[in-house]
Amino acid sequence: LLLLAGCVTTPVAAEEPPEPTVTDRAARLSYLDGGVRVALEGGSEWVEPRLNLPLAGSDRLRTDRDARAELRWDRGALRLDGGSEAELDRMSEASVRIWLARGVAALQVRALDEAEQVAVGTEAGVIEVLRPGSYRIEADDRDGDTLLIVRDGLAEFRAGERSVRVHAGEMLRLRRAEDGAARVATAFGPDGFDRWCEEREARVERSVSSRYVPPGIVGYEDLDAYGRWDYAVGFGYVWYPSGLAPGWTPYAFGSWIWVSRWGWTWIDSSPWGYAPYHYGSWTRYRGRWCWVPGPRHERPRYRPAPEGWRHERPIQAGDGHVYRPPTPPRATPPRPQRPREDQRPREDRRISIPERPVSPTPPRGVPRTGEPLRTTEPPRTSEPPRTSEPPRTTEPPRTAEPKADDSRWTRGRPAFDERNRERPVQSREPSGAQPRVP
Repeated sequence: LLLLAGCVTTPVAAEEPPEPTVTDRAARLSYLDGGVRVALEGGSEWVEPRLNLPLAGSDRLRTDRDARAELRWDRGALRLDGGSEAELDRMSEASVRIWLARGVAALQVRALDEAEQVAVGTEAGVIEVLRPGSYRIEADDRDGDTLLIVRDGLAEFRAGERSVRVHAGEMLRLRRAEDGAARVATAFGPDGFDRWCEEREARVERSVSSRYVPPGIVGYEDLDAYGRWDYAVGFGYVWYPSGLAPGWTPYAFGSWIWVSRWGWTWIDSSPWGYAPYHYGSWTRYRGRWCWVPGPRHERPRYRPAPEGWRHERPIQAGDGHVYRPPTPPRATPPRPQRPREDQRPREDRRISIPERPVSPTPPRGVPRTGEPLRTTEPPRTSEPPRTSEPPRTTEPPRTAEPKADDSRWTRGRPAFDERNRERPVQSREPSGAQPRVP
């Protein structure tokens, strides 16, 4: 009877739609110095960005002369010197692909899975990272020359059917004027840009906050200078921000921006306001707000906004109070118009890199444009389907294997015999007639 009474009197809880799961990576704009511009979602309009802006596939970044910028994601970083332009061709769990249109870029890869692909494309070819390390790439958009310097790690340069591996302490220079001749030599010493990159990377390696956050959280190195860590019963180690006015609450300073990949995204104005607002959760402990990064054994997931904001649910604080973060606007802004492929400048045209198959299961992720894949439905009439144009999709079919003749973005045969390598390598000429670089 008691069980029957409990079943009758217990109200049925209304089911709420689940929070969307974000599986794609997000690159944080973590450093700005000088004139820096971004073009979101492959658009042609260049705007001035804000610190802590998340970038993903099809977003472009440009630096003026004497300017520098830095992008960080969970396992690496991209730093641009003055007069450079780069595009994030793809940011997913399976691959990170960057197109360097011109300028000087430094790529830092902290970790690399066996099934993960990290590649940088230029007008001369493709540079694929084979081991974690530090790499410098220079691209000249006027004559198509490319320079690769491997400070630490191992990389492979591919151009057509040719490929060559560059080891730590070496550099590869490819000159278009010399019929695509590639030369491997000893790398020159670091300059001012390299030393700046080393200082930025040292901040991450010696950060105290890395002891308390799960691996994979982006932006934890900025927490050291703006707060302290302490143990809280029931939560573990939590982070307290310091130097704030009395009565401060999270989500007090910032704004919402629209990103078609994720929807409304919160951008905090604090220099440390990336990790605490996209990972973990906020709570009150002993009368103070603190950030709980979450358990270290669980892989953190990037979130565009605080938990529960999509359905306007309040956040339960640790002291029993209810806190409601600012809700985003209800209206959805129009999407930026993309220029047609034939209208884009030659140096701005992105070359799609076919993803290397890693498993029979298609990789998870969101299409580059933030929308579901569009497929062509069969005509409803009895007329046969038109075959003049292939069906348009936002990316190649996930089950399709890379083409055998697509050697520009796939592994090619080594053009240089590794057995004839000498140390130190001063200069090396490829033997035999080599095809022209496309």
